[in-house]
Amino acid sequence: MAMKNDISKDILNYLFKHPESSDTIEGITEWWLLSQRIHDQVRKIKEAVSRLVEDGWLIEIKGRDSQIRYRFNPERKSLRNRLLIKR
Repeated sequence: MAMKNDISKDILNYLFKHPESSDTIEGITEWWLLSQRIHDQVRKIKEAVSRLVEDGWLIEIKGRDSQIRYRFNPERKSLRNRLLIKR
């Protein structure tokens, strides 16, 4: 069976992991596909944040709750204006 689009693949991947699942179109959209996309984005964001920390653009700060928070490294302020990314 040839997949016609990524959504078909995403639905099947969800069902391979949760074979007893059933839902409405709205439920599939919200619970199956959206949760998978969020999971994928979290992974990509972790990779990007790690690179920015390694490159010195972000610093890690451990909070009182032991969670790590990230912020712009003020030592990079002089480079910021020269490298502002235009979207």
